[in-house]
Amino acid sequence: MGIAVMDVGPGTYADAGRALASAWGTDACTLFGLRWSAARVASRVRRAAELRALAEAHLEPFRAFDPGVYAEM
Repeated sequence: MGIAVMDVGPGTYADAGRALASAWGTDACTLFGLRWSAARVASRVRRAAELRALAEAHLEPFRAFDPGVYAEM
């Protein structure tokens, strides 16, 4: 997996998110797996359910901070 730059063109943040997911789906999953492994070593989070709960707790503040990027995510 290398670094790739992709011009998603005009459209909404959500359109950009779909284009990036389509192009990078497998690589993004691989990267998540690596980050999840590192997080388990470096933190108290041990289960995927704990990580999901932490992520969900940040969704509303994230939406308030940047609705466009939230839509992309």
